[in-house]
Amino acid sequence: MFHMSLGSKELFHSNFLEFLWNHNSQAFLNMLFDLLPDDAQYEKKYIKDLSEKNNLKLAREKNNFDICIYHEEGNKEIFDIIIENKVKSIPYKSQLDKYVDKVGLKHGTPIFILLSLVKDFAQRNEICEQKKWIIVHYNQMANSLTKFFKSQNQYINDYCQLVSSLADFDDYIETMNGVEYSQVYDAVKKIRLHDLFLKLKGSTFVGKLYKLVCNKISQEVVTIDVGEREDKRFNIFLSNSFNNGKNTITAAIMQDRIQYAIQIEGNQYRHMYIAKGMAKKSCDATNKKINSKKLEKYIRSTSALYFLWFEEKFHVPQLLGDLNKKYCRYGADIVYRYKKYSDNEDMLVIMADDIVNTYKILYPLN
Repeated sequence: MFHMSLGSKELFHSNFLEFLWNHNSQAFLNMLFDLLPDDAQYEKKYIKDLSEKNNLKLAREKNNFDICIYHEEGNKEIFDIIIENKVKSIPYKSQLDKYVDKVGLKHGTPIFILLSLVKDFAQRNEICEQKKWIIVHYNQMANSLTKFFKSQNQYINDYCQLVSSLADFDDYIETMNGVEYSQVYDAVKKIRLHDLFLKLKGSTFVGKLYKLVCNKISQEVVTIDVGEREDKRFNIFLSNSFNNGKNTITAAIMQDRIQYAIQIEGNQYRHMYIAKGMAKKSCDATNKKINSKKLEKYIRSTSALYFLWFEEKFHVPQLLGDLNKKYCRYGADIVYRYKKYSDNEDMLVIMADDIVNTYKILYPLN
């Protein structure tokens, strides 16, 4: 079961939920009923009433929803339960809001269930307060699975054990310190769980970063998002992505159409200036490398230059190690410089302070 799950760590679990439905749909509904909290009386009654329907269907990736339980009324499809499955990433409130808006009134008013491997993520409170999504942890599901599918199928028993182990794995990551990360990484790589390990590590980092930043400036201007950062309600967008086997933690501070991005990837701590065409037009025509004189001519903002130079005037937290003296580029729009950091430096605090200081300089009246 474990080796089967390695093929696609998130898709596998959604597929297994579909298998459970096909195996015993009534037991599946009973499991969902059991997972709902006691105060979700409306949702519990809703699922109980669903049990009496004989035309329920479950679909994978219907309208891009991980799991959709629905029925048909004439030519209309009514969505009854939407399950968003988060195994290798943390939930984003903006993404969940889009899913709710996507259903609208066209497909009825389904129950929205967020199935998450991570227990404590940055926007959990905000998601709970909206009362649109009911959050269920994977360990809870494993317990309910055992209750309603016990001994019916050896594959199901093995799956319950796998899910419990993954939940314990997430709990273990929460308790580790920085030194232990490198020791554990080599071990989990041997069993091909290193990508999940790194993603959970990155997700935890972003969650803590969000809380630190919100303690120092208004929470109303900060969000966690992986989108295009076009939501005008926010000035600071935090995200975690996984590139070339490395976590990429990014804080993008928006000012008009310019992004001041602070980023950690591998052992590099970067300051990135992102403006349309800035990197491309600052390059020498012959070797496509950044010409510093051309770039500094185009960047007329003193604060932008101080930001790229890691100047103390920009209140950049002190980092050990030498600053990369050259300008680097990525694509047509991104120019950056970086410093290398060591395991001894508290990058969580350093990055949080850097985000707050940068924001206060760009928005001095806020």
